[in-house]
Amino acid sequence: MSRLRFALAALALGLSAIPASAVTLLSDSFDDGVLGTNTLGIGSGFAPAVGVDWTYTEVGPADSILAPWNVNYVEAGGKATISGPPVLWQIQSRDTFDPRNKQLTVNLDTTMSSGDGLSGAFIGFVVPGTLDLSRIISLELRSDRIVFDVLATGPYNYGAGRYVSVQAGDTTPGAAYAGPAAGISATITFLSDLWSVKVTGPGTDVRLSGPYSPGHSFAELGGLPPMAVTLGLVGFDRGRDSVSFDSVIMTAVPEPATSALFATGALLLAAGARRRRASLAP
Repeated sequence: MSRLRFALAALALGLSAIPASAVTLLSDSFDDGVLGTNTLGIGSGFAPAVGVDWTYTEVGPADSILAPWNVNYVEAGGKATISGPPVLWQIQSRDTFDPRNKQLTVNLDTTMSSGDGLSGAFIGFVVPGTLDLSRIISLELRSDRIVFDVLATGPYNYGAGRYVSVQAGDTTPGAAYAGPAAGISATITFLSDLWSVKVTGPGTDVRLSGPYSPGHSFAELGGLPPMAVTLGLVGFDRGRDSVSFDSVIMTAVPEPATSALFATGALLLAAGARRRRASLAP
């Protein structure tokens, strides 16, 4: 393993260990049978929000359930499920948050595809009621890849904001991805100057971390708008796709205080903070 990859993995492990004193702000196991309520957890539930169809036209949630889209947003059997045609459909938390110093963990039940397999889930933060791809923080778990984007400052610039790109079939230690599957757990952590991604499950073990690009760090923003947690279906198939989520939990976490963690971050910076990125936007 290269020194940079070792540093990334070590930092990810350090960040994932932070929540010893974490405060839970959102916890929904989708177990009361109503998407818009959360009577057994913490938070006010989820609601459908703006999606994007195969013509890349925004579609409001009230229209998306009608023909020709016929998107379904269902909470049943301890799962929240979204099914529909290409391209992007989402549910958003009814509560909003400042994403800084937060750790978001989503447990994925399964994804299903009736097309060519380019489907999956995305999780993260977005401006409430929108699907503004220039102001989104998202981890996409598609059948052909994992990508992680921090585009909180806009504009639509993946050259600066794409921090992770791991292809399905990669077996590199710390960046092994076998594709979406039941039992995958995905965690993204946002500190003021560092991010961390951890995805584990059958055949999958991704643990990557690093600093933000210039102009994209939370520290440079001065303030963020309130953002909703988004859970979404992404698909580029010719048929309908489906994604199910078992649970979502978000905690507030303190900044890391151990010298070892900061030393790892310094090693990243000294190595030039090279990251795995995609050369093209989706």
